[in-house]
Amino acid sequence: MAPMAVERIDSPGASRRDGAWRKRHGVYYTPRSVARAVTAWAVRDKCDKLLDPSFGGCDFLQAASETLAAMGTRRPLTRIYGVDVDPEAFKHLEMLPGGKSARGNFLKSDFFEVGTDQFDCRYFDAIVGNPPYVRHHHLSKQSISVAQDAVAKSGLWAPRSSGYWVYFVLRALEFLRPGGRLAMLLPLALLNAKYAKVVREILSSRFRHTRFILVQERLFANAEEGTVIVLAEGWEASNRSTKLAVAKNQDSLKRLCNNGVADSLPVDLCGKDKAWKRALISPGAVARFEAVLQHDEVFALSDLARIRIGVVTGANHFFVLSPSRARQLDIPERHLRAIIDSASNLGRLCVSRRAMDQIKAKDRTCLLLSIAPGRISRALRKYLESPQGDEASKAFKCRERDPWYRITDLTVPDAFLTYVNGNAPRLVLNETGVLCTNAVHRLWWREELHFRKQKLIALSFLTSLTGLSAELSGRSYGGGALKLEPSEAGRVVLGVPSKIPPMTDSYFSKASRLLTEGNWREANALADELILRNGLGLLPRTIRDLRSARDTLLSFRLRTPE
Repeated sequence: MAPMAVERIDSPGASRRDGAWRKRHGVYYTPRSVARAVTAWAVRDKCDKLLDPSFGGCDFLQAASETLAAMGTRRPLTRIYGVDVDPEAFKHLEMLPGGKSARGNFLKSDFFEVGTDQFDCRYFDAIVGNPPYVRHHHLSKQSISVAQDAVAKSGLWAPRSSGYWVYFVLRALEFLRPGGRLAMLLPLALLNAKYAKVVREILSSRFRHTRFILVQERLFANAEEGTVIVLAEGWEASNRSTKLAVAKNQDSLKRLCNNGVADSLPVDLCGKDKAWKRALISPGAVARFEAVLQHDEVFALSDLARIRIGVVTGANHFFVLSPSRARQLDIPERHLRAIIDSASNLGRLCVSRRAMDQIKAKDRTCLLLSIAPGRISRALRKYLESPQGDEASKAFKCRERDPWYRITDLTVPDAFLTYVNGNAPRLVLNETGVLCTNAVHRLWWREELHFRKQKLIALSFLTSLTGLSAELSGRSYGGGALKLEPSEAGRVVLGVPSKIPPMTDSYFSKASRLLTEGNWREANALADELILRNGLGLLPRTIRDLRSARDTLLSFRLRTPE
């Protein structure tokens, strides 16, 4: 059996493993009421046979056993099968009624090494469960290879960047009989991640009916991601409907599992837009947002600017230095250029000389090694040939360069755009000609703009309109972060009045100050007043709807009460 990067444990052994361990290994216990609701949907007949490919805490096994028993099945656990690599799971299995006698239905094995001929039935009526939520960079290369090979044998494919749960879903399908049902708890990455596209496409095309239930309530206390319940029936039949519903809590989830088709909306999960997010906000707010998009003074950011990632050094820890480190190494100023290496250094709406002086005074990493062709100082040569330099030279991007230490993409942007965001993305003007690393995006205006016009655009990025657009366009990741890739950032819309309001300069200064004080919402209100109300002439009700819709998506992403 291949060594596993992931273990599954159940509650009896949990005391030996803390929350950090469980998070690292993707171990999250399914609430009993959720397992019952999902399993009750999956079981349709007292003769059904079910498989849980990672049964862990046995919550789905117990729920399925209770459901079958209520239908009149004698010895229900003999109709349930499972696989798990963790010995603790089998201790808990034996605690279930009939668990010892049904022990032969459960394999202690890596699921990716289990064949369909290893059970007394080749195919199952339903597959249920909660597979491990483990990101690919926490998996060993061998575990990834084993999972990749298993999926390939099923005639399917998944990117190597896939979370572990993707392989479980794809591999499980080989055990499902035609017409069978899949009922699983999956991470929000199912709807967001590029690597999950293969799963979205299969669920939306190879099942007769598929429903995705987005759970607003956080089901797992230690999990960074939200939860999506997948209820798919009619395996290997032409798809007739793919729908999405929203469950605010476990009570509404139970109702939706029982009979919530009428509360589900058709959704296209294979397109570019994050269509599922619109199901979270009111239809009225969606309609008003769509109407605002038709305004003559509302533009996509890509209409106004070219967007690219920041400077790729290949080894920021080597190339980006603090002032004290540069002095310690005795690096001459001619080899150094000012650089923004984090969105945390973009406190205001403009990077000025004074702002950079303050960053340097705090001794933050803000100096880039910029080595032009020509004479290299003795001190710099020593640093390049140091053990740190030797390590950096082996980094992937550095190996591609000749020489490895010369960075050529040093075009100064007109403005910066935050890439990973908490409350909202921010557009920051570049007044002093500094660079940024690829932790921040670079922008260049498509046409020459007066600096006051640039201020107006930076303010507009604080509005509820742009905030809502960013939430709809970006991807939500672990910990509540909103990421905007350059292509996604280009689709974000903003209002840009053709006539610059006379209060632009004062509002710009005030909003900058508010942001440095942590008063993001007050800055947002200022921008709404100047841009949306005075500039575009939107009605107060429309602005309130945009703000409310933005806040709904924001609170869902951050998992905070509205």
